[in-house]
Amino acid sequence: MESEAFIVYLHHNNHTMTAEQVLDQMIEDLKLKEKISEYEGGILHTLEPEWASENLHFDKWTKTYLNLAVYSEVEHHEQQLKKEQGQLPWYMMYF
Repeated sequence: MESEAFIVYLHHNNHTMTAEQVLDQMIEDLKLKEKISEYEGGILHTLEPEWASENLHFDKWTKTYLNLAVYSEVEHHEQQLKKEQGQLPWYMMYF
């Protein structure tokens, strides 16, 4: 039996993309997130192990990864202060 190569095309935001392009876009999108699920972190550790080991910190309590390439300690402290002073909208108070 002769093997055949198939090119997979997916539609993403009205653009036709190959499966490889979709995967590359997914990786880039994940790298922009501040908090990453355990599953997503596993994907990044598999596909981008060097980047993941340098930039992802796993929180065992919440079972999520913090993306240190995106996370800002200054912004975090500013948001905590606003939360303590009651300056955040109600829907942001518990996140």
